[in-house]
Amino acid sequence: MKSRNIIFLFALLIIIGIALWGWMLKLTWGQSSPNELLLDMGKTGASLSLITVIGGLVQWILKDRELSNQKKEEKITFYRNVLNDLKVVYDKVERARLLIEAHRTAKTYGEQMRELIGGVVNLHNIKRALNPEFPKLAEELRPSINAMNSFIKDLLNEYRDNYKHISVLQQIDEQQKKRLIEEQGDKEDSELSQEEIPSRAWEEIRDLPYLKALRDDEMYEEYERLFLNYLDHASGVLRARIPVEDEE
Repeated sequence: MKSRNIIFLFALLIIIGIALWGWMLKLTWGQSSPNELLLDMGKTGASLSLITVIGGLVQWILKDRELSNQKKEEKITFYRNVLNDLKVVYDKVERARLLIEAHRTAKTYGEQMRELIGGVVNLHNIKRALNPEFPKLAEELRPSINAMNSFIKDLLNEYRDNYKHISVLQQIDEQQKKRLIEEQGDKEDSELSQEEIPSRAWEEIRDLPYLKALRDDEMYEEYERLFLNYLDHASGVLRARIPVEDEE
C-alpha cells in the first residue's frame, strides 16, 4: 500500500511538470516573439519535476532495498537465536544424561532435573516467539518442539513423583557409608570397595523408566527416537533458512 502511494506521488509530480510546461507552451504558441521568460519557466518546471521524480525514485529504491536487507538480517538473526536456544536445551539434556550416570547420587539427579526445567522454559519461549511473526515456521517446528517438551516433562514428572523417597534413601546410604568408614578406620587399606558402598538411592534412580531412556547407553536408540531426532529435524529446518556464506 505504501509503495502504491509513493508511485502515485511520483506520477503526480511528472504530470504537474508536464502540465506546467504545456501551459507555458500554450501561452506562447503562435506568437512571433514568444515570451522567453515563460518558456524558460515551463522548461525549468518540467526539468525540476523530472529531477525531483528521478532523485526521489532513486532514494526510494535505495531505502527500500536497505529496509529489505535489514528485515532479511533480522530474520536470519532470529533463526540463529532459535538455533542457539535449541542448542541450550540439548546441552542441558546431554549434561543430565552424562552427569547422572557418572555421579550416581540423588544430589546430582536432583540438580540436573532442576536444570531441565530451564529447558522447558526455552522451548516455550521458542513457541511464543514463532507464533506471531512466523506462523508457517511455527507450524513446521511445532511437532518437534512438542515432542522434545514432552520428553523433558516426562523426566520432570518422574522426578517430582520419586525424588522425596530417593533423597531419604540417599541420606540412609550416607549414614551407612559413614558408619562403615568409621568401623574400618583402624584397618590398613580401609577404603570401601564399590560393592561395599551403600547404593539404595542409586538403585531406585537406575530403575526409573523415563530416566533410563536418557542415561542408559543401551537405550540410546530410544533416546534418539524420543528426543534427538526431533532436535535434529528442528535444527535442520532452521539451518535451511540461513544462507551459507561463500568461502573465499
